[in-house]
Amino acid sequence: MQYSGVFVDIFKIVGQKAQFVPIFTNKPTKHLYTIAKPNDGTLILYVASHILLENIALNYHVTTTYTEETYRLIITPPGSLSSYEKLVMPFDKVTWILLSLTFLITFIVIKVVHRKSKKIQNIIFGEKVCAPAYNVVGILFGIPQPSLPKNSFARFILMMFIIFCLIFRTAYVGVIFELLALNIQKQSPQTLIELMNDSFALVPGDVGASTGLILQQILKILNETPLQNLVHDSMIQGGDRQTYAKLYLQHYDKSEPKLAFFATDDIMGEFNNLCKCSSLFLAQILWKQQIGLTIDKDHFLFDQVEETLQKIIPFGIPNHFVEYHKWVLYKSVVSEKISSKAFSFHDISIGFIIWIITCSFAFLCFVCEVLWVKFKFYGKEFLGLIFLFYLIYQRLKTIY
Repeated sequence: MQYSGVFVDIFKIVGQKAQFVPIFTNKPTKHLYTIAKPNDGTLILYVASHILLENIALNYHVTTTYTEETYRLIITPPGSLSSYEKLVMPFDKVTWILLSLTFLITFIVIKVVHRKSKKIQNIIFGEKVCAPAYNVVGILFGIPQPSLPKNSFARFILMMFIIFCLIFRTAYVGVIFELLALNIQKQSPQTLIELMNDSFALVPGDVGASTGLILQQILKILNETPLQNLVHDSMIQGGDRQTYAKLYLQHYDKSEPKLAFFATDDIMGEFNNLCKCSSLFLAQILWKQQIGLTIDKDHFLFDQVEETLQKIIPFGIPNHFVEYHKWVLYKSVVSEKISSKAFSFHDISIGFIIWIITCSFAFLCFVCEVLWVKFKFYGKEFLGLIFLFYLIYQRLKTIY
């Protein structure tokens, strides 16, 4: 089996300088490697954090720390924006209010001018303009005007309104296309408190023995909230990164259930590669710990390993390995936020909804018009029939 990673590269460097050959065994945890030196027996070399010093101080020596691990939470995305949210998202609330007021005032002015004389209507709307309200809606959607006003005042008003609508229509179309083409997610929690307030459940992942201490720190931050209310019960049984990646993918792009996975930087990169998607992580850092090498106590190679680390650390070699492997892990992940996709029904369902609503409204208007025409011709008979039923009702009421 081919082994690679930050610790493997560092072990190889240390092995060359200390004159031993590293042999990496397939252990159940990433923190244990077997280093064999020819003709001199076997030495056990650990990757250890200072968190574990209380447990290993009696039997092991710890070298100078050469890097640090950052613990964060990978969270399931809060879900994609709905088609309705994408429809209204291009403009903020203030812009929508101002646009609504603009068109409301426009329609009020049209209604007021309609009550004036024909001469005033020709000055404001222009001649041969029978339906100015429909023209306003047509300009908003970019429909060309069939007839233009002849006087300069009306033409100037029309020109300014066309430019006004063109600016906002272009801005809206540009943003709405981007929202439809890209997988834009809803706002995700940024802090641990926000995460818990949003009812996320913690899933302890493959992050070593520090998980318990991190959970204790979380409980301290959350004022000793009971652990059973935070941890996803069915997920805390053992499992490797592939298991957690599959679990993450299973709930990806869904709003429920909301899960949060413990992960270090290297696990996050591998996690992204396994998921083949751009996972989200909490901006707040939960924990940082210094990492060094731990060797059997009184082992003759300790001084050589320590001396080698003291030489390579000032040159930034461990940091180079850390950053390189982060890049290798992340470079193959193509973020969905910058990749286009085909429009799904979920993306454009609001268009069908608007079409159904407008068709229903048009049908309702048609029914009302038919009833109005019928009422105009048969109104007297209809009112007489209603009055007759009323008299019968009153008569029956007096009898019984």
